[in-house]
Amino acid sequence: ARIWDAVNDPIMGWIVNATRSRWGKFKPWILLGTLANSLVLFLLFSAHLFEGTAQVVFVCVTYILWGMTYTIMDIPYWSMIPALSSSRQEREKLVVWPRLFASLAWFITGTYGLHIVGELGNGNQGDGFFNVAMLIAVLFILSAFLIARNVKEKTVTTQATKKFTFKDVRTIIGENDQLKALIGTVLCFQ
Repeated sequence: ARIWDAVNDPIMGWIVNATRSRWGKFKPWILLGTLANSLVLFLLFSAHLFEGTAQVVFVCVTYILWGMTYTIMDIPYWSMIPALSSSRQEREKLVVWPRLFASLAWFITGTYGLHIVGELGNGNQGDGFFNVAMLIAVLFILSAFLIARNVKEKTVTTQATKKFTFKDVRTIIGENDQLKALIGTVLCFQ
């Protein structure tokens, strides 16, 4: 799953970069990815309905699909930030809010997650995880629609946009020791 993620993330970046639509280049993918990811989340947390080998195969397939559909939403979401403002300070302030809410969600999940699962499942963990996944999917879809409705992409007009090749990316990473350290840390964390 992680190896496939390393392949499909850049592919999604290229797809988003090539997108031209009346809704912008980012919002269509955020909506589509969120809807697809919510459906796959529903399937992933239906694994308790299977047993044995069928359950293992079902979880493997749905987990890989979950990663792919998350990528469809996540890559354009974070790539959209430069299209919201040309001011570096403003962009840095914008990034704080999603990170703050993500940290809050991690805190709530880590602290109260199993209690919430127990409450929503009436003692049945399979049902509890499924119901929590449904709650998350609903919140996820609502947030994507809020973004689609309220966020306005600014059209960046430049004379020529330089296309980066794989060799350019390799050179940039190879010459930046801080970036190499960050990539190494993220890979170790993952």
